[in-house]
Amino acid sequence: MDTATSRLTTSAYMVLVGIGVGFSLQMANTIAQNSVELRDIGVSAAAKDAYFHAVSHGIQQIFLVGALCGAAAFLAAVFIQEVPLSGVAGTQAASGTQLAPADP
Repeated sequence: MDTATSRLTTSAYMVLVGIGVGFSLQMANTIAQNSVELRDIGVSAAAKDAYFHAVSHGIQQIFLVGALCGAAAFLAAVFIQEVPLSGVAGTQAASGTQLAPADP
């Protein structure tokens, strides 16, 4: 997928991923319930759900941090014209003296 991918193709991929995740969650629930005694079926389903929610929330937090860092980089690129660097040849030093240009 790239920027030229149509919305229909993107939607089809999203539906396929949703179906795959849905089938895997049902299978995980069945496996969790079949691997324990009858009296522990509810506990196994709850433990599977708690694990899934912990993992999915961790993934969401990673996406959130990535989105915030991306937004900060974008805003910095838009609003900051030039980053002042002190001590670089050709710029004004902190003392106000002009430095000689660097040799090529």
